[in-house]
Amino acid sequence: MGRESARVIQLSSVTRELLGQRIRLVGRVMGTNPTSPLIWLEDEGCYQLVDISVILASDNSNVELFHQPRCHVMVTGYIERLEADESVPPCPGVKPDLVVRTFLIQSVPNLDIRAWRESVQAREELIERARQIGSSNG
Repeated sequence: MGRESARVIQLSSVTRELLGQRIRLVGRVMGTNPTSPLIWLEDEGCYQLVDISVILASDNSNVELFHQPRCHVMVTGYIERLEADESVPPCPGVKPDLVVRTFLIQSVPNLDIRAWRESVQAREELIERARQIGSSNG
């Protein structure tokens, strides 16, 4: 069985169009609640809800990440619809309908977040151009 790769995206690129896809993104931990496996990540004013329940159940060594305010993390997981009965930690002005169900999280304290954004943006633009060229040749 082949290994599925994750699509590298910006936090602001999480949309319904990516439902069910495996993604990897970077953000700053903004809000945690000791009674909830849901946390908020932020990047350039965009917020994304992330479910870390699999991480918490399998590896307590990562728990310390969430006690460091505004630390940068890289998460890999699947984009899913938020269940209506899930208790979401408050985030002013944000009404989430999607959640990233994370199975891998890494601290990336030395990551140049601006360079990350620029490289992901350039990659997304190349993929879009290639898609357009492919559709015009078909």
